[in-house]
Amino acid sequence: SCEDCGGELHDTIVNFGNTVEHVPSMEDAHDRTWVHCLKADLVVVLGSSLSVPTACDLPEECLPARDGKPDGGRLVIVNLQRTPKDQLANLRIFAACDDVMAFVEQHLSC
Repeated sequence: SCEDCGGELHDTIVNFGNTVEHVPSMEDAHDRTWVHCLKADLVVVLGSSLSVPTACDLPEECLPARDGKPDGGRLVIVNLQRTPKDQLANLRIFAACDDVMAFVEQHLSC
């Protein structure tokens, strides 16, 4: 329990060998994330191995064409190592996440 308020603490870490279903406090988050991925025009994955089931399958949900999204979505993966989902990415960047985000910030700043 929390030392300050006594409230119950929830683990939101999906450990290697587990799935999201092994973390009860993550079930609602997984469902919400799935809906957002279905609707997304762009999903950017930063620093993930994309190897933890079932969370690893969420980003690709943006890709298929759907009502309101006739061309489907786009997937960008930023990670130093290869992932099992690299072949699905519209853009694959092998670099440190901090470096990529600094580049994006620099080019989006007015």
